[in-house]
Amino acid sequence: MVWLPALFLALGIAAEPDSIWSLAADEREVLWANSTELKAAPAEGGEPRTVARLPAGAHDDPAAFDLELTPTHAVWWNGASIYSVKRQGGKPRRIGGAAHDYQAVAGIVTDGVRIYFRQSSKVRGTEHWSGEIWSVPVAGGTRKRLARLPDAPSNLVLAGEQLYWSSGASVFRMKRSGGAIAVVVEDELAPRLGSGITRLAVIGDDVYYELDGVVKRNRAAVAGLKSVAGLGAKGFYQADGDTLVLIPRDGGAARPIAKDLPGLRGVRPIGRWIYFQAGGSIRRIEQP
Repeated sequence: MVWLPALFLALGIAAEPDSIWSLAADEREVLWANSTELKAAPAEGGEPRTVARLPAGAHDDPAAFDLELTPTHAVWWNGASIYSVKRQGGKPRRIGGAAHDYQAVAGIVTDGVRIYFRQSSKVRGTEHWSGEIWSVPVAGGTRKRLARLPDAPSNLVLAGEQLYWSSGASVFRMKRSGGAIAVVVEDELAPRLGSGITRLAVIGDDVYYELDGVVKRNRAAVAGLKSVAGLGAKGFYQADGDTLVLIPRDGGAARPIAKDLPGLRGVRPIGRWIYFQAGGSIRRIEQP
């Protein structure tokens, strides 16, 4: 028997879960990218429509990564390029990205007006990568370099007026308009095996991150938390097999939110909803 809370809503949007690269939503619409197209459907459920054909990116792969929505545009990155398209549909426009083959772009966030992204450049004659943080208007226009960095940045996060990112075992912060850079977390890599922070999340004054297989909050390990994915208002919403669970921000036992969801994946809290893929469709449930 399937147990679901009363507020659970199956959107009725047919989708092949394995083909969905990225998903974003607001109170108006749900948008997602498969291997060739960007699609949209009403947030309350309904017939999908095609917003755009995805342009080819790295290795001629037309995937869309880190899909984000603004009131007027959908934005994403692929390969060395950042793309934007009007939500009503049209041809995607390249609005930013790397200019040389020794550069790479990844990790975009948006405040609805500008897109913020990280760019890395291989230092010639070495194996080291330096980095930069940039911004560009969502509809395209003049780019602004916000920071030059000695090391390549990872895990870009926008929290209020602040941009956060990681490099190695440290987390940095800067105003989204640019300016002075502060070190907010300085941790240590595991001897020989350390690979650096692999995921980052910020809420209030708390910085969560994954480092060498351990989830930490402000350098202290969080018991019972295996990932910082799915951060919502009350904790971390994640898939545990075919069960959607809530793990408190302080760690501890997982609380089941919805059960018997075959193929549960892609859990993403957005606004007051939790979106996810299960049973061949995109679904949502209100955050408890």
